[in-house]
Amino acid sequence: MAKALISIDYTEDFVADHGKLTAGAPAQAISEAINQVTRLAFDRGDYVFFTIDAHEEGDDFHPESKLFPPHNIIGTSGRNLYGPLADFYAENKDDSRVFWMDKRHYSAFSGTDLDIRLRERRVDTVILTGVLTDICVLHTAIDAYNLGYQIEVVKPAVASIWPENHQFALGHFKNTLGAKLLDENLDEIKKNGEFDLLFQNWQTVSTGDSQWFLDNAFKTDGSGNYGKYSNKQLDDLINKLATTFDVKERQKITKEASQIIIDEGYGTYIVSQANVNVSNNKVENMGNFPIDYYFLKADTKINK
Repeated sequence: MAKALISIDYTEDFVADHGKLTAGAPAQAISEAINQVTRLAFDRGDYVFFTIDAHEEGDDFHPESKLFPPHNIIGTSGRNLYGPLADFYAENKDDSRVFWMDKRHYSAFSGTDLDIRLRERRVDTVILTGVLTDICVLHTAIDAYNLGYQIEVVKPAVASIWPENHQFALGHFKNTLGAKLLDENLDEIKKNGEFDLLFQNWQTVSTGDSQWFLDNAFKTDGSGNYGKYSNKQLDDLINKLATTFDVKERQKITKEASQIIIDEGYGTYIVSQANVNVSNNKVENMGNFPIDYYFLKADTKINK
């Protein structure tokens, strides 16, 4: 079975600063990515469909006339593709795998023969790019789901005006429609635990106590345990730290926990002492938090 990249509404009116209904900077920021993934898809043999809003001036019967200002009017430059994507279309518009489709509503399937053409070509997977993530891209994805297509959405090649709507749509693609989220190389974005190497930067409190770090980075349910490492013996030691107050005993537990991590080869550490704070009895009014961060205040002074 084949795949088809659906490029949705990446036009002057939706993207450019002078556009009639522009998403502005967020849409402009994906200009290179949407061009890159379109070329990648085309070069590997996928079909490419440009599905573009085509509105008539003064069409009061269209439901969008009550919702948005006039945009993507037939015969205007607002329907021109934006950025380097326009160059791709100019170079390849006569290729048998490249199509341009006018659409009246949000979805690329609404009122078009997109579904017919995809099925003629034995396409079972659609790759979605364009704007807006939460309107035309989302409605296209929902129709694709209802028509039985596998869905892939290129995360760096979709954009919206509203960040919260953009995030909602990405979650809806994945969690409700079963879509795969792809990166700029058309590879699936990995989930927690599905990668070969993770580089993290951590800061610890100045006392050097390890409980917070171990609890977050190595405990089975730790919020920073992105590799999904799990070791019951280590979990028990970390839990023991939470109820142990003797300093020497805490150090002993920490050494045992560290040895488990070293023996299993889960982490390699590059330690950098970024800051050294020194104080003595000549310093007055030096504030500190319970977690042992120190800070200068307006009335801090050093006596000579």
